[in-house]
Amino acid sequence: MPKLSLILMMTALPAWQQASGQASGRASGADSAQAKRAAEVPELIQALSSREAHQRDHAMTLLMEMGQECYGPLREAFNSTPFYDVRRRIRQVALEIYLTEHLGPPRAFLGISHKGQSVTEGMDGRVPAGGTALFITDVFKLSSAQRCGLQNGDLVVALNGKAGTLENQAIEFTRWIGEQAPGMKCEISIIRGGQGIKLIEAENGVFRPNALEPAKFRVLTHEQDARVQQGGAAILLERVRGVPIDVPVKDGDLIVALDEEPIPATGAAEMFEKWIKGKWRGRGTFVRNPNIRMMIPQAPEAKGMQSAQILRGGQGLDIPVVLGRWPTYLSDQRQGAVRAGNPGQREQVIETFGAWWRETFDPDHKFSERADDDPDWQWQVDRGGSF
Repeated sequence: MPKLSLILMMTALPAWQQASGQASGRASGADSAQAKRAAEVPELIQALSSREAHQRDHAMTLLMEMGQECYGPLREAFNSTPFYDVRRRIRQVALEIYLTEHLGPPRAFLGISHKGQSVTEGMDGRVPAGGTALFITDVFKLSSAQRCGLQNGDLVVALNGKAGTLENQAIEFTRWIGEQAPGMKCEISIIRGGQGIKLIEAENGVFRPNALEPAKFRVLTHEQDARVQQGGAAILLERVRGVPIDVPVKDGDLIVALDEEPIPATGAAEMFEKWIKGKWRGRGTFVRNPNIRMMIPQAPEAKGMQSAQILRGGQGLDIPVVLGRWPTYLSDQRQGAVRAGNPGQREQVIETFGAWWRETFDPDHKFSERADDDPDWQWQVDRGGSF
């Protein structure tokens, strides 16, 4: 039979038969994936005894995500291992699976500590005027934040392209993250390093806007320099030759606000030139000493002293992040990762887990006693980075 006829016959199969074949293929693929996952379980359980903290944590996370299909192998391992610390980790994995069954998946965890409030330009001169940010004070080990490269001292200025403002403050970033499930992707925009400088109009004439008239400049957007606030613009001082020597500006300084107002993406060059010539004024600054970190309330029509907010140096980064689970060393302290639901319901589920655990996993009460042949039941800190 000619090949063309064969092709026609194959494409002319009844729809139900084609659908049956596709369904069979999908089922076969699902079975194959399930078999692969099942084959990985013994290796992951073996990794629970690793002295490398990241290997243990990774294995525990994968086992938690596999769910109740792991109960059988985990029970076997629990009863066969002489090591108390391995039994403790098995119990933690079982608890997380049990909580997911009864309370739903855990909330996502980024893995940073911050100052507990939104940071404004008055608290950190790198924050754009009218904006807010989160100042990272610590990054948790084995967290999504550590994996994506966030560092202490970074300023989180935007989440998913939306900048923190006085109306929608950056502290709300944490609420959004806490409402997501592990695996959610997002983008975090930061400013790393650099120095914030404020030039304020002075009565003695040291600084006035027209002092910058000799400077060569160009307009930058966020796409050109990630230090620029998203949706806005900034003025890059490319060369400051001719500017009076007592005006503290340098080549490469980035002006991010004029008279306490952000620079719009449209008409930024015209706005800057008018500001220099005194043909445009914003609301201005109402403090004479730039070291005083507070604003004095004024009437809406009042105009303060003219000013320019400068970002010197530093780096802007838009960092893609995949939110993860709570690290096991944190969820262990909390008796399971944070989940939605009221605390009373959580306590009740943890209580029922205790009874289920004793009946299903530990009828001989092995968990409550350390093994005689396991004197170092808690790993010592080593180069691998233990607890």
